Amino acid sequence: MARQFVEKRARLAVSVFYNAVAYLMSNFGWPRAPHDELTARFDVVMPGMFRT
Repeated sequence: MARQFVEKRARLAVSVFYNAVAYLMSNFGWPRAPHDELTARFDVVMPGMFRT
């Protein structure tokens, strides 16, 4: 039970960070390549969480 509690909070924190980076990069017109690499790395640790 404690593991699920921590995992849910970690996923929430990661998703907030991930979305903030995506909006920032989009707003400033920065290239998507670094964000795509970040997505691939997150997908290794948290499969399927950021699929679009």
